[in-house]
Amino acid sequence: MSNQLGQAGAGRAMTRFFLGFAMIEGAILVAILLAMVFEVITNDQMVMAMVAVVLIGGVVLSFRLMSLAREQRNRAARVRPGIVGQGAHLTGHQSDVSDSDRSGINTLGDSDPMSKYRDPNS
Repeated sequence: MSNQLGQAGAGRAMTRFFLGFAMIEGAILVAILLAMVFEVITNDQMVMAMVAVVLIGGVVLSFRLMSLAREQRNRAARVRPGIVGQGAHLTGHQSDVSDSDRSGINTLGDSDPMSKYRDPNS
């Protein structure tokens, strides 16, 4: 349960980051636009400033998303230590089914569940 709360907290932190990022970048772009309207900068300077803001914002956003992906991979590696079905899941309990134990899959009582697909003449 605490892991799910951690994921919700991470989601809220990411939402706060996106909102803050959008507000800061929007304010900078509006400031550039107002500087051009009041003839503090020329059109060429405005275009270069906007391109610079967009490029810097893209780099910041890319690094933040890559760090989030790395964080999620690390969290998943801690949850599943190596063998599928053997590690603790998000609930914190041990798995009921593993790759090595397939006895619960065949519920029809057949000793060989693939027998109906094989050639009966062989």
